[in-house]
Amino acid sequence: MPTTKLKQDLAYKNLKVSPDYISKINHLHCIAINCKTYSSQYNYELKQFALSCQTKLHPSIKHLICKNCYFSLFDCKRRVEDNKIVCVCEKCQYRMTICTVQ
Repeated sequence: MPTTKLKQDLAYKNLKVSPDYISKINHLHCIAINCKTYSSQYNYELKQFALSCQTKLHPSIKHLICKNCYFSLFDCKRRVEDNKIVCVCEKCQYRMTICTVQ
């Protein structure tokens, strides 16, 4: 299991954004897990984060499995489309919505 520092270094390399963004998304993820009442704010801020970096989100957000072919979507490309953050399976190109801005 990689250390937190290693995860952050890898995320920084993949995202090409400042470590402040990584701290921010980890913070938002913790809020979403622990405080369900903040989910709409979390979704909004997650969308803003995705728009600002325009690349992959931090891999610790969710480990997804494709609903079509059951391929791991751990390292999938995520993008914002019509107020939704969408993950695209590299194997079968299935598009799966991760979250929606309310």
